[in-house]
Amino acid sequence: MAGREEVLKIFPRDLRTILGQVTVDFDRVQEIRMRTQKPLLLICGGREYAVKTDGSLAVGIPDPPVRDIRGSGRCQEQERYWARAGIVTVSQAQMKETVEYMCSFSLYAAEEELRQGFITIQGGHRIGVAGRTMALGQDIRLMKSISFINIRVAHQVQGCANQVMEYLYSDDGRFLNTLVISPPRCGKTTLLRIIAGFIKPTSGEVWIDGRMVSGHKTFVPPEKRNIGMVFQSYAVWPHMNVFENAAYPLTIKKLPKEEISRKVAEVLEITHLSQYAERLPGELSGGQQQRVALARALVAAPKLL
Repeated sequence: MAGREEVLKIFPRDLRTILGQVTVDFDRVQEIRMRTQKPLLLICGGREYAVKTDGSLAVGIPDPPVRDIRGSGRCQEQERYWARAGIVTVSQAQMKETVEYMCSFSLYAAEEELRQGFITIQGGHRIGVAGRTMALGQDIRLMKSISFINIRVAHQVQGCANQVMEYLYSDDGRFLNTLVISPPRCGKTTLLRIIAGFIKPTSGEVWIDGRMVSGHKTFVPPEKRNIGMVFQSYAVWPHMNVFENAAYPLTIKKLPKEEISRKVAEVLEITHLSQYAERLPGELSGGQQQRVALARALVAAPKLL
């Protein structure tokens, strides 16, 4: 149920109401697809379904009878046909509102993720987007007029990572230096999020340096685990310069300014970012932004990175 609510909250109220009426088991929903002036689609069990206004599903996308109509006239004919069939079509206004919801009403804050073509929301659900872009050289600087949204619904797959557990731990229970690779949906990101404390496991225990941080009656929040993490999307603050981003973990600990300045200067030197200390993330390349995220993860000297 939590996964369903996480996904539905990014939709405008009218679409949220209709999707909330869909009777299909949400654990079977793999994707939700939106395209301007096209039917709202659900992908379940590898099959494509059009959502109807009463929450029921129609297999595939019903097409109107073939007529010799081109351009906008054909689009209007299709929309009228789908409306008579009770099929939900997505308006430009609904697309815009969905984008605002999924970006938490700040396109600027999500600009870096949008340039990559996707956004990851709470629960690990990944939203792919497509639309017209503005480019500077070969770099996409901004995506606008988004016309296609694809929500890939994340699901917990019980036991999916059992086969790799023997490679993660030594016989005496120590966590090994391990490169974890696998096909999609096998639990790589989930494993890291459990260790960092962003997900509470449904069973088992997590120990770090001889201390239980997650168990039946124990759960230590992420900020108290002394773990540094570099996110796939970097997650640098767009309104803070390089120095301020790197200093953030120390700032929230309320360390003296002199100590913060010294430690940040050291980590910027290590990551070769000293000359960019006053620049905003939007003025950096993707590789430089990644190093900003690494500097922020290193500055507090975490026990585990």
